[in-house]
Amino acid sequence: MQTLSNFDVVVLGGGISGVSAACRLQTLGFSTAVLEVHDKPGGCAGYYTRDGFSFDIGATTLVDFSGSGVGAKFLDDIGLTKLSLEHLPGYQAWLPDQTVTLHRKRSLWRAEREAAFGNSPQMQKFWKTLDSLADIFWAACQKGITLPINDMSGVLRAARSLPAIDWPKARYLSHSLGDLVDRCGVRENRRLIALLSMLCEDTLHSRTIDDAPLISAALGTSIRGRISRPRGGMQGFWRAITDHYEMLGGTFVFKTKVVGVEGECGDFTILTKRGRYKARTIVNTIPAPSFAELAPSLDSKKFNAVLRRNAGEYGSGVVICLGVPETEVDIHEHRHHQILERYDAPLGNGNNMFISVSAANDLMSAPEGFRSVMISTHTDIDSWDGLCHAEYKIVKQEITDHLLRLARRVYPNLGNQARILEVGTPKSYARFARRPLGAVGGVRTTMRNANQNAMQTRVRDGVFLAGEYVWPGLGSVACLMSGSNAANEAKRDLRKKAAC
Repeated sequence: MQTLSNFDVVVLGGGISGVSAACRLQTLGFSTAVLEVHDKPGGCAGYYTRDGFSFDIGATTLVDFSGSGVGAKFLDDIGLTKLSLEHLPGYQAWLPDQTVTLHRKRSLWRAEREAAFGNSPQMQKFWKTLDSLADIFWAACQKGITLPINDMSGVLRAARSLPAIDWPKARYLSHSLGDLVDRCGVRENRRLIALLSMLCEDTLHSRTIDDAPLISAALGTSIRGRISRPRGGMQGFWRAITDHYEMLGGTFVFKTKVVGVEGECGDFTILTKRGRYKARTIVNTIPAPSFAELAPSLDSKKFNAVLRRNAGEYGSGVVICLGVPETEVDIHEHRHHQILERYDAPLGNGNNMFISVSAANDLMSAPEGFRSVMISTHTDIDSWDGLCHAEYKIVKQEITDHLLRLARRVYPNLGNQARILEVGTPKSYARFARRPLGAVGGVRTTMRNANQNAMQTRVRDGVFLAGEYVWPGLGSVACLMSGSNAANEAKRDLRKKAAC
C-alpha cells in the first residue's frame, strides 16, 4: 500500500474538536492532516445543502464565542478574524402552560425567572448557588481547566484555573443538579423542574436532573447568555475554519475512510482505502467504539473499561429540515425555541424539541424570501432498532407529523408551503453519517461518567482523544475544550525527544 504523506499529527475526524486541535497545532508549527470520511467537515456540528438551502445537522448555535469566551479565545489563538457571528438575545422555552424567555441579558433573565417560578427564599438560594457555580466554572473553562485530574500537573492546572477563594466549590463535582434542588427545597416547583430537565437533556443529554452533574448543569443551563449563530449557519462557520486551516498550511483529506491504526508514538501508520499516512502522534475524534475497532493494538485497559461502562448510555435524535417561505416564521423576535409537550411524560420523541430558524437576509442559509428551519428531538436507539422497512416508514411518518404539530404551536403555518421537507432518524445517522447504531452526541452525561469519571484524553503515549466522548462532553464549547486538551498533550509528546 502506498504511503501518501508524513505528518507530525494526524487527526481522525473533521468535527469541531478535531479541526480545532489541528488548527492549534498547525499554528504552533507542527505539520497536521485531518482525515474525514465525508465530503465536508462538521461532525455533530455539520450541515448539508439542498436546492439553495443550507441545514444545520446537530449543533445550530455556537457557545461562548463572544468576549473572553472559550470560542472567542480559540479564534484569537489561531488568528481567525473573518467569521461573522450574530450574538443571539436568547431563546424561548414553551412549557405546556407557560412561555419562558431565556434572555441573554442577566437582568432580564432574573426578572423573567422570578415571574415564572417565584421569588421565595428557597428559590433565591437555588438560583444564587447555580449562578455562582456557572460564573466560577465558566471562568475556569476560559482559563483552561481540565478533568479528570490524574497527577500533580493536573492539580496545578486546576489550581491556576480557580482563584483560591473558590477552591471549596470543587466539592460540587460530586453533586448532581437534583442534589441542589433538594437541598434548596424547590423540587415541588413543576415548571422549574421541567425547564431544568429540558436544558439538561439539550446540553448534556442527561435523562433527568438527578443524572446531571451539578457543575456541568450549571454551565449547560446558562448558555442562554453565550449563544451565537454564524452567518450561513454551520456552513458559514466551516467555510471560514477550513479556509483558515488550509491557509495555515494544514491538510484536509475528505472522502477518506480509515480502516486501521498501527504503530507506536513517533511511528504511527494510519491505513485508509486510499493508502497509508504516517504520523508521530494521533488525535482521534471519531466515535470511541469505532476507534477501538480500528486500533486493537492499543490494548488500553482503562480505555476499554470506560467503553464497557458507557455502552448503555448512547442516544440518538430525529431532525426535520424545512425550507419555507419567510412569512411562515417571521412572527417572533426570537428564532430559537424549545418546546415541552407534557409535564407527566419522559423527555424525548417530541417531548422536549428544539426549533432553530435562520436569520433574515442570510442568503447562504436560504434563498431570498425563504428561511431554513431545523426541528430536532432526542430519541432512544432501541425504539428504532429492528424495524422492517414498512414499519420504519410508518414510525418515521408518525414522528414527522407529531413534531410538525408541536412546532405549529410556535409557528402556526410552518410547513404549509414547504419547498424542502426532509427527515433524519437514527437509521439516517447510521447510514449517511456512519455513526455506530445511529448514536449521536456521545454518551448521556451522568454522575458515573463525568468529571473525575470521564474518559481520559491520553490513551497512551502519542494517542489522544477529543470530542463528545471525553471531558467535558458534547456541544461546541465542550468540543473546543477537548480539542485544546488533546492539542496540548500532543504538543507535549512531540517536544519530548524520549517519547517521540
